[in-house]
Amino acid sequence: MNRFVFSITLLVFFTNFCSSVGATEPNENLISMIDKYIATESSASSKENMELMQSIIDQVEKSGSAAASMLIQKIDEPNKAEKTLAIYVWAIGYTKDPIVADKLIQLHKTSKSEMVKWSSLRSLAIIKTPKAEKYLLSVVKTTPDRFSILNLLAEMQYEKALPETHSILKNSQYWQTIFIFGKMGDVSIPYLLNQINDPNGNVRGNSMYALGYTLLALKAAEPVKKRYWVEKDADIKRLILSSLERIMPNLADMEKFFKQVAEKEKDLGLKRFAQETVDGIGRYQQMADEFKAKKKIDPQSFEKEYAAIFKSAGHEGDIEKLGEYSTIKDEGRLKKLREQILTRNSDESFYDYDKVNTIIILNRLAVQNNSVPDIQKGKP
Repeated sequence: MNRFVFSITLLVFFTNFCSSVGATEPNENLISMIDKYIATESSASSKENMELMQSIIDQVEKSGSAAASMLIQKIDEPNKAEKTLAIYVWAIGYTKDPIVADKLIQLHKTSKSEMVKWSSLRSLAIIKTPKAEKYLLSVVKTTPDRFSILNLLAEMQYEKALPETHSILKNSQYWQTIFIFGKMGDVSIPYLLNQINDPNGNVRGNSMYALGYTLLALKAAEPVKKRYWVEKDADIKRLILSSLERIMPNLADMEKFFKQVAEKEKDLGLKRFAQETVDGIGRYQQMADEFKAKKKIDPQSFEKEYAAIFKSAGHEGDIEKLGEYSTIKDEGRLKKLREQILTRNSDESFYDYDKVNTIIILNRLAVQNNSVPDIQKGKP
């Protein structure tokens, strides 16, 4: 994976986003906290590092513009060591202050340090202003390391960057599509639907994967079904079928389509796949029933568990319990949660991302197939 995105040295740049609160005067210990982090980052335990790092983020976010002024002064001090400057540049992003965009753009343009340049881009993504979006988009057009910058633009959910993702769809590294489109979320669905008829097989396949496996895009079901009947590549047709199993929550509709495939398909492997799905429809209903049986609809417990998982990007909290407390009305927030989980920027986050997707799938199945009482639908 990319040396910047997944570098252990730059782990500090991949902490999860926290909710911003009203600006206050910066704590006088902020600079000393940052200096302590710089001094101990190489030797302190991971837990100690994370706790100190989170304290810095919390303090910077609370202080906002006041912290921005203080940190700009530190950044402008001459003869700073590369790592020291990079960490101060990292910290300033969490002020979310639009005024720092010019400073970060200047640093990216003029610094000779790749660490400082990357830190500048990372902070631009955090402040998420129109100027930051425009600059990052200009960078992705000129860099050979397109994935790293697109990964930042995806975190910003900047729709104008979507045409630049065609190169990601064209390569065969599916994990890149998970990060890019998983973070971009539902705003990428119309773009991906336009790619399912692309002449390039990788583009079609990766688009199908993103729609069906990553995003669970309900709107994709009908267009993808239509694509199945004109698709020539057997592997992509198999991917379409497995994707449809995830995005067709109405089991009657699923059974009807897969029966058509089982009857009309000439490829024996695909024919068998479809028939197995038809034969296993009852299993889906059983899954929904078992999910319902474990339900403990509890909004307060849901909020508590959600907050823990969101703030830690999935490192803390219990996703399965969150599913027990959830209803179909929580789908929008569950989508935000899975986007947050991907900000860990490591492939192990895929497991937790898919656990959240499983909750979404089961909630849909339960409601669509009359498997649950009104309480599951969010009604008293």
